[in-house]
Amino acid sequence: MLSADFFWWMAEIGQAGAWLLHFNISTSSGYSFGMKMMSLLRILSVMALVVYGSIEVQAATLPAPELVLRDYARLELDTPVGKVLVHAGKGLERTYEWDGCSLSSSMFARRSRWYGSLGAYDPAGRFGPIDALRDKFRACKGISRTVVEEGQIHFDDEQAAEAWIKRYSTISTTVWTNDGLLAQWRIVPSRDQFSFDLWRICVRGLPPKKLGGAKDDAIKVFHKDGPSGALHECARVGAEVVAETQKVWQEHWKQVDEWNARAKRQ
Repeated sequence: MLSADFFWWMAEIGQAGAWLLHFNISTSSGYSFGMKMMSLLRILSVMALVVYGSIEVQAATLPAPELVLRDYARLELDTPVGKVLVHAGKGLERTYEWDGCSLSSSMFARRSRWYGSLGAYDPAGRFGPIDALRDKFRACKGISRTVVEEGQIHFDDEQAAEAWIKRYSTISTTVWTNDGLLAQWRIVPSRDQFSFDLWRICVRGLPPKKLGGAKDDAIKVFHKDGPSGALHECARVGAEVVAETQKVWQEHWKQVDEWNARAKRQ
């Protein structure tokens, strides 16, 4: 996704190019062509500024994402299948390290809740040969795509949170702490994919105190202001968000069970 800064710099470059053409065309034999190019650059510059303004307005009207990691926090994950380091940059920038590899991601803030989460994600979409070529050059051990998710998920009590963890943890390698920090990851070689989900489990607007199956030493967080400065606090949400979260996940698990049952019959 192109950022607002990209279009700002495109506008600046367009203006500079138009100024240089204006300075030089008086001594050039291609006066007519130079005037046309100068007009084109000015039009492109204005268009870039319009897009820049539109992105800034949209960003100002979007709800603030409910993230897990604060800027410049570091997370260390220790699982039975390997270790993962996550470095949070500014805003939605993340870098993931595992098995001697490192990939960076610029996530997208969710515009509305997805399975209860108002966090951020990166689907690692490929849009043509340029993206495919980029991925080829940044690949490590055949892995070039970061399919990642980060957000908070809200429950009414610890029992509901534990029921969700029980099902969710069957997808792939998952670890969690008693205070509700949960991470899940896997490598999908057939899709050149590194997958990583990071959740902050919240119970009535606060971190839980104890969760069954938790391993507090499996996830460690660091920040220049100490561990407490590494994580965003749980967002305060209404009862309707908690109810909708439970409903959408129950429907999801029901659908998964139906798929699995059909697969066994085939």
